[in-house]
Amino acid sequence: MIEQQTSASATTGPLDVFRPARHFVGIDVLRIAAALGVLLFHLHGAGGWPDFAWELPTFLLQGAWVGVDVFFVISGAVVGQAALRLWRSAKPSRYAFLRSRWWRIAPLYLLTSIVYVAFFHESLLVGADWLLQVSVHVLFIHNWFPSTIFSINPPTWSLASEMQLYVLLALSAPIIVRASPMRVALGVLMVAMGWRSLSLIACHHFDASNLASCAQHFAYLTPGMLDSFGLGLALILLREQRAFGNPKPSTSDALNLDWKRVVVLLGGSALCLGTGAFVFRDVVAGTIWESPVWAVSFRSLIALGAALVVWALLDLRLGVRASQRARHWGNLSYGIYLWHWIVILAWLAVTDIRGLPMLCSVVFLTWLLSELTWRAFERPLQRWRSGRSTN
Repeated sequence: MIEQQTSASATTGPLDVFRPARHFVGIDVLRIAAALGVLLFHLHGAGGWPDFAWELPTFLLQGAWVGVDVFFVISGAVVGQAALRLWRSAKPSRYAFLRSRWWRIAPLYLLTSIVYVAFFHESLLVGADWLLQVSVHVLFIHNWFPSTIFSINPPTWSLASEMQLYVLLALSAPIIVRASPMRVALGVLMVAMGWRSLSLIACHHFDASNLASCAQHFAYLTPGMLDSFGLGLALILLREQRAFGNPKPSTSDALNLDWKRVVVLLGGSALCLGTGAFVFRDVVAGTIWESPVWAVSFRSLIALGAALVVWALLDLRLGVRASQRARHWGNLSYGIYLWHWIVILAWLAVTDIRGLPMLCSVVFLTWLLSELTWRAFERPLQRWRSGRSTN
């Protein structure tokens, strides 16, 4: 099987090994849903959510922060596949893989960080720790320190973990390519839960008076997010094994979301959003870290739910036009994730309007900025890179 992949990869262009073997339309749908979920969750906290007589919409919205975990599962699957394809290619290169990921993540991240500092945090550049702030954000290690993790465009904490996971993936690809999906899944769950257990014990022992912030900080570090990313990687390994056994998948454009996938999708969504909502309420009540079992396991439950959702949508097929729209919106999801907090802060600074008008306006403005930066900044950069690599 590896030999077949190697010969196939040898016929592709320089950047082709970084792309999935086939485009996952369902993942595009999930990307935009996850990005909008995080946006709506932050709007809820900022007062941009209308009151409902029915509690269910608010309950689900309180769990929408798990869109971040969904992104980690997606990255594990899609980027994991690209890394494994590269390792099976004629000329595997860790540097080429990491350079590709940097060019996809860094440009818009740096642009939005500059905008955030210029408009909302100018004092950061004249503070005593300005060099630390700039350095750790450029190096994608700002999640290591409590003073830097949320200091510039807070949602970008996840990008630090993601880039560090890419480095780990590049280093471990020779091992993972031979591993079974079950071993990968169990391994990442054990490491992540073990990390959270040790972190909770350490915080109880050394910083009991500040337990909540201490435990939360360690939970945001890369080992604490390993289960979400690793389960996505396990999914793609499982899918590849099945693909080798069935080399002629259907090419029909008909919707293939059968009842089994619907059940998995609904079950995974309920587990993911429900756990997220209960965690949110425990955080508000200040009780999240009082139960060690719950504190250690809730993130893994969310990761399992997100993995089920990704599995249900991984091979989703849509019509040609619907697929094109989904792909475009999938491209915009990264911009929506990076711009939404900036738009919310700008709205809060210039007007007292809240509720439904704020919700509609912030969503529209975030989409507009994402669309503009995709068309004028991200896509031209990608085409420029593709042209350079081809030449």
